[in-house]
Amino acid sequence: MTATTLYATSTDLSARDAVHVATMRNDGIESMISADKDFDRVDGIRRLDSTEV
Repeated sequence: MTATTLYATSTDLSARDAVHVATMRNDGIESMISADKDFDRVDGIRRLDSTEV
């Protein structure tokens, strides 16, 4: 899936977040460290809060 497709089909993702999610999916990455709670709404992505790690 491309970032353009993610951004066009999601009302919850910014363009920058869509790039991160597309990159993660293309590379088989399922977890990330981020304080950005918007990623919590993305299926298949596990966010670890950077303030708690």
